[in-house]
Amino acid sequence: MNVTDVISLSDDKEYIVAGKILHHDKTYVCLVEFNNQTNIRYGYLDKDEIVFLKKDNIDQIILLKLINDMTKNLKKMS
Repeated sequence: MNVTDVISLSDDKEYIVAGKILHHDKTYVCLVEFNNQTNIRYGYLDKDEIVFLKKDNIDQIILLKLINDMTKNLKKMS
């Protein structure tokens, strides 16, 4: 899974991988729904599956790193 990939989830919606970081041996991702950019999901990869995190349980360091990664990727695309 790479940044800018579009993936379909079990909710039958398509999401763009907006950010991806490695933190303490886990790969975390930020997914943004393609047709509703206010629907943002966070999770980490466990083999080929995404384990989703509740927004209240996201470590602030992970969140900041994902935001930094998304900002960096947006600058590259513009």
